[in-house]
Amino acid sequence: MTTEILVFDVGVNIVGILDLNTDRYTPYRGPDRVLGARRLIECKGTIVSFNGSNYDLKQLAKLVEVAEPKKLGVRGKHCDMLTVASIDRWPP
Repeated sequence: MTTEILVFDVGVNIVGILDLNTDRYTPYRGPDRVLGARRLIECKGTIVSFNGSNYDLKQLAKLVEVAEPKKLGVRGKHCDMLTVASIDRWPP
């Protein structure tokens, strides 16, 4: 069994997800953005973003009508690459 690793970005009218295990990119546009948000929240592996802690998770929370990102109930681990990059170099 392979652990899921999903890299994602939230845009104005899109939630884009790249599955690193399958190298498949899935764009969730318009009303389907909620499906993309649910896929990320329910992922039991790792979800990876860039500035997700400050932006993307807040947008996902809005999409699924949750008051704040802390209450999203993300099942897996969230890795924010901005935070990781900032460990070695600040400001990024």
